[in-house]
Parts: sequence; structure tokens; C-alpha cells
Amino acid sequence: MRYTKIDKLGRIVIPSAYRKAINISIGSPLKMECKNNMIIITPFGIRCLLCNGALCEDTEIPLCKECIEKIKQL
Repeated sequence: MRYTKIDKLGRIVIPSAYRKAINISIGSPLKMECKNNMIIITPFGIRCLLCNGALCEDTEIPLCKECIEKIKQL
């Protein structure tokens, strides 16, 4: 886990290792939401890692509802 600070203009730096891990670069659209006292930033338009389907809205794991259900059945 890395720590960062908010600058005077309210900006934070996302470390390059994190940007590379989720394949974002300068100008990439991001979705930001506040949940359970946390700020969650995800690439906008990201798809399910297993089937490329639409993501389940109520999970932090980048999977669709169908893949989550398949995994639960294993």
C-alpha cells in the first residue's frame, strides 16, 4: 500500500505502477465514487476480466454478475 497527499488544488497522484497495473494513461477517463467512507477510482468503461461483459455495479471486483454467479457455484 502506498500513501499520497492531496495538493493545494485538491489533486492526488496515482503512482505509475498502479496506472500500469490497470492500463490507464494520461487522458484516460476514470469513474470516481464514494462508498463506505472510501473514494474508489476505476477506469471508465472497464469490462469483466473473464468474459468482457458489463460489470456488476455493487462489487469492487471487475466481474459481471454472470461470472460472479459461476464462481460462487464452483
